[in-house]
Amino acid sequence: MNNSGQMNNSNSPNEVSMLMDQVRQLQQQVTTMSQQGNNSGQNSGGNFDQFQPNEQRILLVSNVPNSVASCDALFFMFERFGGVERIKILHNKRSAALIQMQTPEMAEHAVNEQAVLNRIGADIYVNFSNKVNEIRMPDEKGLPEDGLSKDFTYDHNQGGNQYGNYGRGGHQGSGGGPFSGSGSRGGPSLPPVGHDNGVCILVSCLPTEMANPDSISNLFGHYGDVFKVKILHNKPDCALIQMAKPHQAALCRQFLDQVKVDGNTLCVSFSRIQGIRMPTEIGIDDEQDRNTKDFTNVRGVHRFRNHMIAAKLSKNLCSPTAMLHVANLPEGYNGEDLQKYLVEAGLTVTDCQDCGKEGSGMALVQMSTTEEAIKAIAKFHNVTPPGHHTKNNAGLCFSFSGRKSAGGERNREPRVDDRQKSIEKEAEAENEIAD
Repeated sequence: MNNSGQMNNSNSPNEVSMLMDQVRQLQQQVTTMSQQGNNSGQNSGGNFDQFQPNEQRILLVSNVPNSVASCDALFFMFERFGGVERIKILHNKRSAALIQMQTPEMAEHAVNEQAVLNRIGADIYVNFSNKVNEIRMPDEKGLPEDGLSKDFTYDHNQGGNQYGNYGRGGHQGSGGGPFSGSGSRGGPSLPPVGHDNGVCILVSCLPTEMANPDSISNLFGHYGDVFKVKILHNKPDCALIQMAKPHQAALCRQFLDQVKVDGNTLCVSFSRIQGIRMPTEIGIDDEQDRNTKDFTNVRGVHRFRNHMIAAKLSKNLCSPTAMLHVANLPEGYNGEDLQKYLVEAGLTVTDCQDCGKEGSGMALVQMSTTEEAIKAIAKFHNVTPPGHHTKNNAGLCFSFSGRKSAGGERNREPRVDDRQKSIEKEAEAENEIAD
């Protein structure tokens, strides 16, 4: 007992000393972790400490409304937090974007003050990106420019900017408006539509029914003159489209990008290709390649070739709608005949009425959905109903209409009032196309 007791007494000081050392180490670790947690919480609101936000400059912005889902609009929104270097809209999700700020502090400021970005009907969410350390431009990865990325750090004193001539010195062109000239804070100046892109665009996710040159020409020809169309051999749901002018290519992207057809969402982006080469130019038999078509000299397919008509049509351009205006109806062909023609083709028409002056050959067609209207234009524009003749054999002329409904025209005495004048004005340019 004594020996045992002596042994216990002799070992007790050592055990106590070891235990005390362990306690002190644990206390030190707890204190260190607490201090790190407090610092991280102060810097990022306590939500992003696992990603070390104090070292991050890349922001992931989500739930972005369509009205501001562009690099320029996001630049103006985020420049309040500091310098914006690069912006990339996600290709497969246009409501999300990556934004590269100049410093981690500026990115942190954007996260902490994101409430000021909230817009009516949508809350924009700003978080640190834990997967991206730097936004790379398409050309840095050997890819063609897609119009979804923009670098705002380029020095304009050294020349133009291949990403749009924006940022750090402003747009080099002229023009009025609230965004013309250089911004006082080095922001981008918004140029006219189509100022910095080429004439070619790339469209992907085409539904099978529309994946042919004629349907593509009919749809995209609503916003500009289509010169050439090429369906990609290895991707039959993708096509290159060459427009007559750069601003027409930009209008196509503006109005048709992210439009839904048959469950597909069209993706329209700019292409660096300067022009589409026909099969005969590269030694291929033209008859064997039905995926490429040249519309340059085809009569009756170009709405905007005459600048006077183009000016009238441009005033009425709008996004695709369920309401269609159809001109150049065959003689003796009325709204009921047109409705029957479209329904027999498998489309759903809710209303169809003659419009304009008596015998003007025009009608308003209310389709069940916007998608149905898009399919109608793609399939039946410039097509003549079987057994009939149209003026100059140009076929029916379909256009999207900004009118809300086709009602109010049936069973009414022909008279020219303000409402009727607006219809005639809208249709006047359409009829001139067939002349």
